[in-house]
Amino acid sequence: MKKNLQDRDKHATEPEKFMESEIELDEELHRMNIITTMPEHYYDMAKGTSLIPTLLSLLAHENTDIVCSVLGLLNDISDAEVISEDESGRAETVIDVLGENSVLQHLVTTIMRLDVTDASEAEGVMAALGII
Repeated sequence: MKKNLQDRDKHATEPEKFMESEIELDEELHRMNIITTMPEHYYDMAKGTSLIPTLLSLLAHENTDIVCSVLGLLNDISDAEVISEDESGRAETVIDVLGENSVLQHLVTTIMRLDVTDASEAEGVMAALGII
């Protein structure tokens, strides 16, 4: 994420110069989907890392493909069925951390800027509504 932000700042008017880091960021977000299969680690992810605040900050990214990838990931992480799979009950901490980081405000702002006539952005809106 940091490299992409640096590349975007440095080459704001030359998208071809930050495209590679943008693709890498999107690919990394897709690789992170593996965490959705491990709710037993949600507590450590939520409390021991800055992942949730980082993901929420990416909702303001200029590239809506990145935004929609984040929404999909957050939707999967916050899925009630997945969270209920953790017998310790500690996975629910991710919901608390989302709330502590103003997830609803981020989601409303994000939904407002997405174009529901675009199929991928409409999927992002549906993911955002799923989080709510």
